[in-house]
Amino acid sequence: MGPCAPAPLEALGPSGRKRRAEARTQALAPMIWRLRALGMSTREIAGELNRQAVQPPRKCWHGSAVAKMLAQTAAEFGGVAAMQPPPFARSQIVRRRARAAVIAPLMWDLLAEGKSKLEVAAELNRRGVPSPRNRRWHIGSVQTNLDLAADRLSSHPEAARALEVGSKRLRLLRKAGALAPIIAPLRQSGMPFAAIAEELERRGFSTTKNRKWSPSMVWKLFHLASDATGGGEAAL
Repeated sequence: MGPCAPAPLEALGPSGRKRRAEARTQALAPMIWRLRALGMSTREIAGELNRQAVQPPRKCWHGSAVAKMLAQTAAEFGGVAAMQPPPFARSQIVRRRARAAVIAPLMWDLLAEGKSKLEVAAELNRRGVPSPRNRRWHIGSVQTNLDLAADRLSSHPEAARALEVGSKRLRLLRKAGALAPIIAPLRQSGMPFAAIAEELERRGFSTTKNRKWSPSMVWKLFHLASDATGGGEAAL
């Protein structure tokens, strides 16, 4: 019998058909609620029942028939509250969270490298990672994905730190930490910031934006490293 073939009608009378329908509901309820727990909408559950050639009440399974069975067995499988909010919205958010959990680790790695959300979106597009709607990634879709996976962020402390301080400040802090062993001795020897900038330029160190070193940039990195160590110039 095909998935949409008419169910055989037995001459059981109204009471017999009712008992048969109740028996079918009780038999299929565990399967339907398992599919429901996976985030499927009533329409998707109906499609899965048709795919598995489960005998339908009439010609084919439809979302309305599934919804009726869910309502009839709700008290046994979690109560009416298990069906709220509306099925499609509930199933959609479950799917979105599941998809976000898959993509989020890559986003967290990119953020931990010091990339901004705009740069994360560009990198995802470059790698051909599909977006939720199969469109190009942008700041909004990256932020939405991060929000959906926020409950898992504790597993990636570096990404959590990046989101807390922002990509620009994170890059500055890392640059300050990397250059502190060079800037500190020069500053302690009495060298002004302008001279230190020239020395960094001479040694071939790059700025966070690959521009020419300036005294203000050296001053900023110097004080960022100072704040990180909890002291002033003496701490460096």
